[in-house]
Amino acid sequence: MDATRPWTVLLLGGASGVGKSQISRRLARHFDAEVTAVDDIYLALERMTTPEQYPEVHRWRLSPEEVLGLDDEGMLDHALGCASVVTEALEPVIAEHLESSEAAVFDGDFLLPALAAKASFDDVPAEGRVRALFLLETEEQLARNFLAREGQEQARRARASWRYSEHLRQECARFGIPAIDARPWDTVLERAIDAIRT
Repeated sequence: MDATRPWTVLLLGGASGVGKSQISRRLARHFDAEVTAVDDIYLALERMTTPEQYPEVHRWRLSPEEVLGLDDEGMLDHALGCASVVTEALEPVIAEHLESSEAAVFDGDFLLPALAAKASFDDVPAEGRVRALFLLETEEQLARNFLAREGQEQARRARASWRYSEHLRQECARFGIPAIDARPWDTVLERAIDAIRT
C-alpha cells in the first residue's frame, strides 16, 4: 500500500447533485486508484433482480409518478431502502479489493456511513483500510446544481436531495465518519484529502 494512501477502499458518498463524480475522479488520480460508480452496481441490481425481490430498486422505473408523489419522509425512506440493497451488494466487492489490495474509490448516492463503519466485509477484516468521506450541500445550491446540469428547475428534487444530505450528516456524526461541505469548490479537493487522512 502506498504510504501516502492509508486505505484500500474509499467510499465517497453524498446526495445527488453534490459533485461526487468530479471529486472522485480527482481523488482517484491523486491517490493512484480506480473509480467505481455505485450507480453502475445499482443498474446491474435493477437488471438482475425482480420487483418482488427488491421492490425499492425497481420502484422508480415502474412507478415514477408514485415516487414523485411521496412526501418528504417517504422520499427519504425510498432513498434509504435503495441504499440498504446497494450496501448488501457492495460487501463482496469491497472484500475483494481488501484481499487484492487494489485501491478503489467508490462514489454514489446510495453509500451510507454505516457501511464504512463495518469491522469486516464478507469476513475480510477492514483493519482501517476502508475510509469514507461524505460531501454536503445546501438545498439552494443543490437546486442551482440541478438547473446547471440538466437545464430545468427541480425544486422538489433539490428538497429531497437536501433532506437525504442532512440524514447523511447526522449518520456521519453518529459513526465518526468525516463529512465536508462541497463549497467552496476551489478548495474541496484539498479539504477532502485532509479529511480522509485524519
